[in-house]
Amino acid sequence: MPVKPPIVADGDSGFIGVNMRMDPALLPPGYVSEAKNKRFVNGTCKTRNGIKKIQWSNKSDDYYDNSTAYSANQVVRYAGTADVLTVGGGPSSNPTEGPYFKAKTSTTGVSPYGDASSSTNWDELAGTVFPFVTSGTVRGAGVFRDPNGVEYLIIATSDGFYQVKEDSSSELINSVTNSSDVEFTQCFNAMIAFRGDDYETLSMTDLATGFQSVTQESSDTDIDENDSDGTVAIPNSRRGIFFQNRLLAIFDRDKVLASDYLNYTRYQPVLSNFRINQGSEDELVALYKYDNNTVVCFKERSVYIVGNIYGNLQDIYLDEFTSEYGCAAPKSVVKVGKDIWFLSDRRGVVSIAQSGSGVLQGVDMPVSDPIQPLIDRINWSAAHKSVAKWHDNKYYLAVPLDGYGADQEPDTILVYDFKNKAWAGYDQSDTIGRVSGGTYYGVKDFVVLTFKGLRRLFFLSTDGTINLYDDPVYSGFVDETVGLDNTATSFGAITYNQISDEVTTRGYLCGIDEPKRFKRVNINCKTWNPSFTVSSLTDGIEEETTRTMSAFNTLGAKAFDRTKYTKPFHKSDYAAATDDRIAYLTIINQGTGYGTLQTVPLTISGAAAGAAYSDTNGLLTQALLSDAGSGYGATAVTVGGSGSSGAVSAWINTACVNLGDDFFTKYREDYSIDPDGAFDLGTSGIDPDLHQDSHNKYVVNDEGRYLRLKVANTQGRFELTSVTVEATSRSRFIGEHR
Repeated sequence: MPVKPPIVADGDSGFIGVNMRMDPALLPPGYVSEAKNKRFVNGTCKTRNGIKKIQWSNKSDDYYDNSTAYSANQVVRYAGTADVLTVGGGPSSNPTEGPYFKAKTSTTGVSPYGDASSSTNWDELAGTVFPFVTSGTVRGAGVFRDPNGVEYLIIATSDGFYQVKEDSSSELINSVTNSSDVEFTQCFNAMIAFRGDDYETLSMTDLATGFQSVTQESSDTDIDENDSDGTVAIPNSRRGIFFQNRLLAIFDRDKVLASDYLNYTRYQPVLSNFRINQGSEDELVALYKYDNNTVVCFKERSVYIVGNIYGNLQDIYLDEFTSEYGCAAPKSVVKVGKDIWFLSDRRGVVSIAQSGSGVLQGVDMPVSDPIQPLIDRINWSAAHKSVAKWHDNKYYLAVPLDGYGADQEPDTILVYDFKNKAWAGYDQSDTIGRVSGGTYYGVKDFVVLTFKGLRRLFFLSTDGTINLYDDPVYSGFVDETVGLDNTATSFGAITYNQISDEVTTRGYLCGIDEPKRFKRVNINCKTWNPSFTVSSLTDGIEEETTRTMSAFNTLGAKAFDRTKYTKPFHKSDYAAATDDRIAYLTIINQGTGYGTLQTVPLTISGAAAGAAYSDTNGLLTQALLSDAGSGYGATAVTVGGSGSSGAVSAWINTACVNLGDDFFTKYREDYSIDPDGAFDLGTSGIDPDLHQDSHNKYVVNDEGRYLRLKVANTQGRFELTSVTVEATSRSRFIGEHR
């Protein structure tokens, strides 16, 4: 009797990063051949964090004026008194109405709320996020810190400049027509706006006066660094940096001006400018500080070093670093540790490193070599719009992918993880970039701002919204998009989109570099409300098979039921039940005769249950429930009080989960929470981020030299922890049938 070949196995017990260039069968353990919307954290491959729209783009200075004639679709801010307030809103706020309203038609003298004709003339925009511009263009963003250390995000649009600070709506600084992209640099207490070679450079010394023409100011000519005569105001410029107490700015094709020492408003055109050129014709696109005396000058097809920038500039020198490649996108230049990374159209992402002797040198192998297939897909006609940022030990590079037109915007973010020293793949979603109505939307700028006490990463989209990106605390589990058509009722409405992520493993050889018959696959994972499929890929053309994933061997995506337990088999479902306690209160009748700014006691069936509050007009404005009671069988209960009979209505929980205080009971398939459903915290509490471990076994019957697995998830969270593949030799024996 022939002896059956032994079973051989291969797999990964953890994951590090992505290598798309090498043969999948040659990748070392821990590397995958492709990853989308993934992060590699503590040895696992998990769904990235979500993208949250921040309401800072909502304009706060366009208050409703009773004498102003408003046209259709015009948005105003209105803080009038409302007669329906949900518990917890407070006397000075209204979480369910406003504060933004959009005119349905031309209107004058009809307030957005409280007037009998309000609903006819105005659409209420509560909970919406709308962009800085509805018909214009976003031009750029920069961070400004005033003399008191307050941080502002400055946004340039086609109609002016806006300022935003943490947890505030935007305010128009001043109206200026910006017809091209704008870049910002802060010099001392002034913000410089570079608006291109064809438009005047502007400066802002305080938010009250806004951006104005740069007026030449006098300099201290007693110091050796400044000249006493022959100076002129700084010219039009594309971009610049603040270096050694001087403003260095690019003008013409390849010239750099150096302003007076301690004075950004003027420069000496004869002695204080230098040309970055040693016989090349390419344009100068970016300047970047390397150390206290050295600036790296990036041109389209070459890179130069300018050193000894100090004092009266008499000792500066120009040295060609390389003429083999240049910079394809000025905003892709980022300093990471001692190195400088940037996007080059000839090599991808390249690095300038410092040698042990302190000399700058190029790294032979591009940093992006492991993801060269992605670099090959970049639309180089629009690659100059690419932007990058280093944050939280990661390098983020937004690029336009898979397009061909110059109007495409950066719609894909490539991510490098310095902790793992590997690429984490790429991120794509409609929030990052999309095409809508023939218009491309994408990433305009990355900015790092202080938010909730920590420095966090945001990106400004070309759709005019501000997005919190890849934050482990506040980004959530979904990507948010908003309606941009200000003529539609969906204008500003937030849509929550599930993150679709996928990972394709390396090719598993099982220790034998010859054809094999693969038998079994084991996938271990941690999940939160997932819906995923597993596909097997062998080393043939289009040889991909989607595996059976649902219960009872039916085709489809695998999902876990948050109400079911895996064992014991007879355990009752973790399901919603009727809760007869009061859930929330709503004021339906503000009443009259209450004292101003006082507390009014509330009672339920004669028992003290909370309080209501009166405003300056003696009207009830807020209700607070302190005792939910029990035993209520109706869906609504009238709550009385001191002279407030019929003023407040109370609703009970008709369906609520965790009434048994058993959220953490073991063996439940899924521990996710339905955000649209009611749940009780109980005494033990809940963990809304809790992931459940599962072990998934599949039978395969594929033949090939190696086998790869593609795991694609379309909702919730999926965290791949380990993979095992088993196979046997494909050799046949007489009398054996397999």
